[in-house]
Amino acid sequence: MLPLGLRADAAYNQSAVEAASGGGLAGARQSVTSATLNLTYRLPMPNSPLSPYIITGLGGYHATCGGATCTSSTRLGWNAGLGTKVMVLGLRTFVEGRYHSADRHSGDANYFPITLGVTF
Repeated sequence: MLPLGLRADAAYNQSAVEAASGGGLAGARQSVTSATLNLTYRLPMPNSPLSPYIITGLGGYHATCGGATCTSSTRLGWNAGLGTKVMVLGLRTFVEGRYHSADRHSGDANYFPITLGVTF
């Protein structure tokens, strides 16, 4: 197996917006839809059930707000993180954490989702 890899991802993330003091943002939320192209580097771990990796990439991030006054925008952004693949009950699964950042007119969209998944 080669330690370097290429991976394309599409994701949808939604989170609550922090209210500024005196701001009327109760119930406001931000949604980010992204499509990224990433490089992965598998860390050597001989004789281990885990297969850790580093991931980083660039992509398009479309941010929108609900319940607040802000504009939708699509911007170029980047991401970087760590993850590991592991066999669970005969399934090839993974867990990873990645920091995402995309510049917006009304401020940066920065978030850090923890993702659990199954690979095929």
